Amino acid sequence: MNETASDPTDFRSGRTLVDILRRHAERQGDSEACRFLAPDGTTSEEVTYGELDARARAVAGRLQAVGVVDERTLLLFPPGLDFVTGFLACLYAGTLAVPAYPPASKRHLPRLRSILLDAKPAVILTSASLLHKTRAALAAWPESEQIRWLALDDEGLGTQDLAHADILWQEPDLTLDHLAFLQYTSGSTADPKG
Repeated sequence: MNETASDPTDFRSGRTLVDILRRHAERQGDSEACRFLAPDGTTSEEVTYGELDARARAVAGRLQAVGVVDERTLLLFPPGLDFVTGFLACLYAGTLAVPAYPPASKRHLPRLRSILLDAKPAVILTSASLLHKTRAALAAWPESEQIRWLALDDEGLGTQDLAHADILWQEPDLTLDHLAFLQYTSGSTADPKG
């Protein structure tokens, strides 16, 4: 067998990002996968491949359980480990990730509404603190009533019990043609375009 084809980091081998991360978790689960730095340059968050895989499976299992496979999931996170976990959970669940910045003020809400109207997500995945704040801000919009909200750090998602991450998760049937995410423009000069 060609040595390059069996390399888990070789994207030409036809493997998906889910396959690659799962393989890294199996082979080097205790190795650092991600590190985020605080503004002062100190480490604020870090995670190993094994932990990242377990977190992604736990959240993906919950996404699959609420029926969003082949649907769109809006990710509302600031940069950090929660965003990485949420994004990978979408891949693990077989749902299309739609990343968006959380609105910092009311003047950012029209951009978010434009994305909601265009993307038509089945679920919004965010943190518990952002969920309550953003959901209240969007309550006046009828289109937000049909969207399910999930908090990444909610105990119901299972992120605290990583040992049982596989209970709900089912490996998705992903191909190389499967879309990973839908990115929108900033909307600074016109409505955001996907």
